[in-house]
Amino acid sequence: MVVASVAFVVATVIAASTWERTKTRPKGRTIEVTGSAKKRIVSDQIEWSASLETQNLDRTVAYRTLAGHVRTALTYLTDQGIKDAEVRVASASVQEVHQTEFTGSGEDRVQREIFKGFRTSQTITVRSGDVTRVERISREITQRRSSDYACRPDPRRERLPEN
Repeated sequence: MVVASVAFVVATVIAASTWERTKTRPKGRTIEVTGSAKKRIVSDQIEWSASLETQNLDRTVAYRTLAGHVRTALTYLTDQGIKDAEVRVASASVQEVHQTEFTGSGEDRVQREIFKGFRTSQTITVRSGDVTRVERISREITQRRSSDYACRPDPRRERLPEN
């Protein structure tokens, strides 16, 4: 019993001294900071993505329409001074579109899927060091978008200065 009591006291002393060392640091190992500093951070690279989508009952027509919109967007980007090396075009995806329709009620309720066509989509990504130009183009292309396709921009700024 005496051994257990001594062991308990020793364990408590060790735990208390460890806690004291981690919670209270010696004055020589502390830094005190007062005041504040402000510096404007300017990105030196931007990545902007736009997803183009079309929908049509015919898969081929939907894909050809999408390809035409992608060509138009790429021509616009080139005309605005974006280099081909700064542009990536992802592969196109095609999805069937269905609408669920319910008829009847209670136990006589029937659910059926109605085919509404095909939705095609493709993403164009611009990664450039000319942040100002890409920001301007991204605003303009969103405003110029055609009413028969969707353009959803996704701007990202990257690589901030390491000062």
